[in-house]
Amino acid sequence: MPDKMMPESPSGASQKVYQAGTLTYSLYGVFTLFIWLLWGDFCFSLMEVVWNSIIPLKIKELQAPNWAIGVIMVSIPQILNALLNPVISTASDRYRSRWGRRRPFMLVATPFISAILCLIGFSPNIGEWLHEGFLGNLTGWSIGAVTVAVIAVLIFMFRIAELFVGTVFFYLFNDVVPLHFMARFLALFRVVGTGAGALYSYYIFPHALEHMRLIFIGAGILYFIGFVTMCLMVKEGDYPPPLASARQNKGFFQAIKTYFKECLHQKLLVLLYLHLMLWTMASACSVFTVFMNLSLGLTLQNIGTMTAAVSVATTLLIYPAGILADRFHPMRLMVWVKIVMVLLAPLNLIWLF
Repeated sequence: MPDKMMPESPSGASQKVYQAGTLTYSLYGVFTLFIWLLWGDFCFSLMEVVWNSIIPLKIKELQAPNWAIGVIMVSIPQILNALLNPVISTASDRYRSRWGRRRPFMLVATPFISAILCLIGFSPNIGEWLHEGFLGNLTGWSIGAVTVAVIAVLIFMFRIAELFVGTVFFYLFNDVVPLHFMARFLALFRVVGTGAGALYSYYIFPHALEHMRLIFIGAGILYFIGFVTMCLMVKEGDYPPPLASARQNKGFFQAIKTYFKECLHQKLLVLLYLHLMLWTMASACSVFTVFMNLSLGLTLQNIGTMTAAVSVATTLLIYPAGILADRFHPMRLMVWVKIVMVLLAPLNLIWLF
């Protein structure tokens, strides 16, 4: 929160002022801002890891083919991201209200995300009800096939709503976090997200299939409470009005042309998009990693414990990495990290022999 929205620091002494746009903070104000943003990150991270880790297992349990897992977990989300991310991002950049330009998008989407998460928890019951009602006779599908279709529809709806948060949430940081603290905040952001994943992997993931309903309902409720409170407690500042050219209605195709022209006008941006595209393509098969581990004889408890251990190790290294990024520049650090990752990647080939 900016200091004008919150009590003075306990010491009452004059402090150095930090700015983010029109927002001003004392060190105490920055600390409070971090608490609320990281609380939102904790809830957001749990929500993301729950659906990404459990849905593939459930689809496989329903005896769906591997291509169905790929379509539901990778193709549908990525296609929606490619189509809607530019629209949502541009709309948020140009939106102005007394609530800011980021929080309205997140507040509107949050109830839908929470409700759909709860519905996913009941997807086996919904599939059985639809199968016995009319879809079984109408299509000749099994209960499992109908349930997979229900999950696919719910994931489609969920992903649309989730994009309003999954994109805008990260833009909020640039608007409210003072640049002086940005690298360290992002390091803490990763610490909290990775820590949430570690807790989930160790305590909850081993029970993913037997308690799927309770897990999704719990994730939906926690996410709703967490994100609503974060949006209410974190304040946005004032923004300059959008450029006059941005307010003109130029038509759909002209808007697309303008979007690509603005996004690709610098070589650095082109290289960044190329990097993200290749990274996403290389990561597309990660949805099947859990099945590879199961085929090696591991149990969900084993997988959860190992994932938690790796997450804890990562958590311990993230904040020092943020300090290094502040000192040597994030771009230089990322280049060396990527080189090491490429050199280590072939080690995964040992599972072929």
